[in-house]
Amino acid sequence: MSRLKGYVFNNAGTAVEGATVSALQAGTTTVIGSTTSTGSDGSWSFTSGLTGNNVDVKIESGSTVRYLKHDDHVQVEHMWVRSDTAAGTAPMRIENSTDNVSNLVLELVGDNATRADNDEIKVHFNLDNSAGEETVFARITAEANDVTNGEEDGELKFGVMVSGTLTDVFTINSSTAGVTDMNLDVSGDLTFDADGGDIFFKDGGTTFGSATNNSGNLIIKSGTTTALTFTGSSVAVAGDLTITGDDLTMGTNTDGFVLIADGTNYNPVAISGDIAITNAGVTSIASGVIVTADLANDAITGAKIADDAIDSEHYTDGSVDTAHIADNQVTLAKMAGLTRGSLIIGDASGDPSALAKGSANYILTSDGTDIAWAAAPDATNASHVLVTDNESTNENNLITFVEGATDSTGNVGLEMDGNLTYNPSTGTVTATAFAGALTGNVTGNVSGTAATVTSGTQANITTLANLTTTGALNAGSITSGFTSIDVGAGAISTTGAVGTGALTIAGDVEVADSKFIEFASSAGTPTTDNKVQGIVIEFLAAEAITQFDSVYVSTTTGRVGRADANDLAKLPAIGVAIEAQGSAGSSVRVLTHGVFRDDGGFGGNMTVGADLYVGEALGTPTPTIPDADGDFVQVMGVAIGVRSAFINPSLDIIERAA
Repeated sequence: MSRLKGYVFNNAGTAVEGATVSALQAGTTTVIGSTTSTGSDGSWSFTSGLTGNNVDVKIESGSTVRYLKHDDHVQVEHMWVRSDTAAGTAPMRIENSTDNVSNLVLELVGDNATRADNDEIKVHFNLDNSAGEETVFARITAEANDVTNGEEDGELKFGVMVSGTLTDVFTINSSTAGVTDMNLDVSGDLTFDADGGDIFFKDGGTTFGSATNNSGNLIIKSGTTTALTFTGSSVAVAGDLTITGDDLTMGTNTDGFVLIADGTNYNPVAISGDIAITNAGVTSIASGVIVTADLANDAITGAKIADDAIDSEHYTDGSVDTAHIADNQVTLAKMAGLTRGSLIIGDASGDPSALAKGSANYILTSDGTDIAWAAAPDATNASHVLVTDNESTNENNLITFVEGATDSTGNVGLEMDGNLTYNPSTGTVTATAFAGALTGNVTGNVSGTAATVTSGTQANITTLANLTTTGALNAGSITSGFTSIDVGAGAISTTGAVGTGALTIAGDVEVADSKFIEFASSAGTPTTDNKVQGIVIEFLAAEAITQFDSVYVSTTTGRVGRADANDLAKLPAIGVAIEAQGSAGSSVRVLTHGVFRDDGGFGGNMTVGADLYVGEALGTPTPTIPDADGDFVQVMGVAIGVRSAFINPSLDIIERAA
């Protein structure tokens, strides 16, 4: 909890009572919490409501105002902070309220004029001894072990009073190489006392071991698993014991002895009998000791038999059975000779037998039990050709033809051209071309170099080249994706509309009596922002142009630039640009006669019927007439709505005089 307290006295040293004291958010006039007043002793205080804030204090007494600023910086020679408020109230609180994950709270600085290795600064913790003498009972010492720039090493020592002598008992310092190792260097014993609990060893918060007191026995755990138990001078290993050194030293290390288990322990004993061993590990067996009776059945494995040592004399006839032949090991080279063209088959007894090669053009046939050679039968439809209904499969199947067929009987050959296919799923026949009369209805698109479509109205006709009609096209619309439609000396007549897109006319446009060129929209003006209707001419831009800028024609380049009511050389305006262009030389289209809508430019503030002029701001049309001395006045059009205008530039230009 933040607390602030102070006193207010006048120049005569008399306490000021009733002065108004306010806590303000630092750097503002915003009051935090309640306002208080000074008491009869001039005191004021805030005991709550200020936590988490930086506070300025404002003191008002009559017309006099004083501030205690949060960001005051003070330097003093010596500071003694004393408080007798309560045992739980700290005489000093240092707080950094910056909203960061890591904040500096206190700096203790030793600023020596001369810098040398082993310079120290100290923090003392003083209490009174029994004689009432203030005594240092503990201290923290920070030492600069190495003050070399860029190679600084530091040390932190914790000292306590020991039998009347201030002694450093715990030290934290850097290693010789300056890495981040930590050395605990104490002058006496180092004691870890967990008061009945375990002592854990962790890495990054994860326990990798612990030490436990179990009735006076020390248990060491690896992770959470017991590894070693120390009972007096005995050590029990819970798992395997691996010795990475060369020697195992025991109380008895007699030359030539080996470790033998007696059911409880391993003990060093001497080897006796027919086998001898030296301390170098050399083992010898007495001559004639091993006889056949000493070998167990199946005791000699293949690994103990020398390569190429077993010959045919070592196995009896018939002793190699099927089980002793590995899979895929009997090759043709190990089989008896066969007549060329013969086949190995199973006979009636189930034994392998050789089937002689058949006659020319014979085929293998089966009667359900045995196979034999037989003459190839005739390929007749009645007996040997299977035809299935396969409408469920979506695939293209080649259509075959009977080679040189004059009738439908006998052995025939099949052939195909590779391009004629039939899809049984869709019933579609695909070919590269078709010649001859096509009778019936055609579904889909018909294309080619020449065609005549008859017999009724066609919904869609797509042609890649020429389309010839023998009658009139039905009334409605023609939507064309063709490059061009050429009617020769004829005419295109429709009571409908020509589809959306650009209509390019190379010749003259003739409008008959009582016919018009009409720019149609509701209410006589575009209903959408930035839309235009009217006569548009394309120019090259002389400069960057913004949409709906009034433009003039340059007398030197013939290009259009932004008109300016302050400059006669940039007049007269011939219309407004209907699109923006970013640079000179770009194409720009100009509305010379028509209407446009600009919600952003006019913002709904045009007065209907008001004139629209070339503006003094470069290129910008305006409903305000230029009125400065030397300005040039040219009417561009008239407002026909609060957001739209009719463009019909007058070529009359009037210069204004003051």
